[in-house]
Amino acid sequence: TTVAVAVSSYITARIYKRRECDFKVQLSKLEETRKAERRGRTRAEIKLRTHLKEQQQCKSAGQIDQSNENGRENELRLGAIGTCVSPYTKRMGTPRQGKLVPSGRGYIQLNIPAEVLDGMEEYSH
Repeated sequence: TTVAVAVSSYITARIYKRRECDFKVQLSKLEETRKAERRGRTRAEIKLRTHLKEQQQCKSAGQIDQSNENGRENELRLGAIGTCVSPYTKRMGTPRQGKLVPSGRGYIQLNIPAEVLDGMEEYSH
């Protein structure tokens, strides 16, 4: 019986060791996926910021946008209608559940005429 217990313990230990290795492999794959997604988001944010800076510089320099002459007939240009004002300057440190941090309230400052918002209260979202 002692031999049976020893064999059983050995087999159980091997099974758990194997599962631990599998979990470590899965965890490392998930971590790599998360890092890749984060790099992609960060790159997209940097590209967007760079594009917005260039666009702002072109506007301030008085240059005319000639996108239709560059073969982009179907391009749709969207402009900002407001600004989000928040005590957080970066994404890092921003709480996911804003109601839990009352001191972290922000607001949206619209840059459009007030007439545009007529009838807005009729919509929930």
